[in-house]
Amino acid sequence: MKTRSIIISLALVVLLAGACSVQAEVIRSYDFNGLSNGSIGSQDSWTLMTPGWGATSHLAVGDVVGADENTSKAVYRDTAVHNGTNVGDYRLWSEGPVSFTSTDTAITQSFQLKLAGGENREGVVGGASFYGANYYYNMVFGADCAAGAASGRLHLRNSSAIETYGDSISVNKWYEVKLVMDFSTAGGLGTLWYRDMETPGAVWTKDGTIVDKPLGIAQKTPGVYEVTGLKYRIFEYTLSTSQIGWADNYKLDDPKVPEPSTLALLATGLIGLLAYAWRKRK
Repeated sequence: MKTRSIIISLALVVLLAGACSVQAEVIRSYDFNGLSNGSIGSQDSWTLMTPGWGATSHLAVGDVVGADENTSKAVYRDTAVHNGTNVGDYRLWSEGPVSFTSTDTAITQSFQLKLAGGENREGVVGGASFYGANYYYNMVFGADCAAGAASGRLHLRNSSAIETYGDSISVNKWYEVKLVMDFSTAGGLGTLWYRDMETPGAVWTKDGTIVDKPLGIAQKTPGVYEVTGLKYRIFEYTLSTSQIGWADNYKLDDPKVPEPSTLALLATGLIGLLAYAWRKRK
C-alpha cells in the first residue's frame, strides 16, 4: 500500500511538472560573428535608415571580448568615420514576417549592450521593426547616458516617440536587456528587465519604472502585429574620438505554453490517478 502511494505521488509530480513547464522558443536571433570587421552597411543586407543625418553615418563590426562566451564580434559606433552630430541607425530585413495577436502576452526581445561613457551623450538601443511604423520612431529599447557620466539609464522609446527612462546601469560593462511585450492590450504593453553579464550568477531585475508601458505598435490588420525586421541604433551627439557603445546577440522569443490538447491529456491523467487512489482506499 505504501509503495502504491509513493508511485501515485511521483506520477502526480511528473504530471504537474509537465503542465507547469514553460520553455522559450527562439523565433529570431542575430549575432555578428559571421561578418567581417568594418562597416556593417556593406554586409548581410543591413540598410542605413537615416542617410539625411550624414552620408557617413554608420555602424561597424569589430572584435570584442563580451560577457557572453560566444561573443567574438559585436557592432559599435565607429566614430573614426563620423563628423558632426549623426547617428548609426541600421535596419536588417528579416527572413520573413512574424505575426502576433492578442493571445501573445509575453513575447520577449533581448540583446546585449555596453555604454562607453564618452564625453558626450550617447546611447545604444535596438529592437524589432514592426509593420506600419516609421523607421525612426519605431519602438526601441536599451540604455543611454549623459556626457561623462559614470552610469547610464535604461530607456524605452515607443512607436509614438514617447520616451521613458528607468533604472541606472554602469558604463563600460556588458548588460543584457529584455523587453517583455503583451499584445492583449491594443498597441501592446512593454516591461523591461536587465541583468549584469559580468557578474557571475547575476539574476534578471525588473526595471522599477518601465513596467506595462504602452508601446503604440501599429496593427497590420485588426488584432495582428507583424515584425518585419531588426534595428540597431547607436548614437552620440558632438562626437568623441573613441568607439561609442556596443551591441550584440539579439533574440526574439516566444514562451512555449502547452497546447490545450496537451493540458487536457494531463488533466485526464491526473483525474484518473486520483480516482484510482480513491477506489483503493475504499
